Amino acid sequence: MKYKDEVDNVKRKLTDIQSATVDYLYKRMYEDEHHQLRMLVADDVGLGKTWVAKGLVARIYEKQLKFNKPLNVYYICSNQQLAAQNLKQINFTKDNNCIVSNLNRISLLALKQTTQNVPIQIFSLTPSTSFSSHSSQGIKKERYIIYKILAETYDFKESKKILSRLL
Repeated sequence: MKYKDEVDNVKRKLTDIQSATVDYLYKRMYEDEHHQLRMLVADDVGLGKTWVAKGLVARIYEKQLKFNKPLNVYYICSNQQLAAQNLKQINFTKDNNCIVSNLNRISLLALKQTTQNVPIQIFSLTPSTSFSSHSSQGIKKERYIIYKILAETYDFKESKKILSRLL
């Protein structure tokens, strides 16, 4: 298994409480009859939520490999600076090719092709770039996606020239 030593290293470095949290989260997500895929880990600053995330990602990675499937991790963080810092910590592989740093908007995931040679990809999304309802016009790529969808779906010959100027 690629990154086996890295997975084992993460397991060894977790504290007892972090390891127990990873075990509980994994059990609830994958083993319980009524599994729960959305959970919140909250504690005081400095107790290791990032390490819990790293341990959980490593554990899920082990499971995915048994099925010969790549793992895509979507890390949601409060801001881009913190996300960039934490991505390096969550990336247990220490392989920078696993971090997808040029894609931080949820709408652009449709344009991203899965990297075949990388068994794990880690993306970061923030509320301000991906979930804001107060956003104005978005970025050019997002407007282009909407334009292409509309152009293929509706017949708006009259508006096509005007809309293409917005791109």
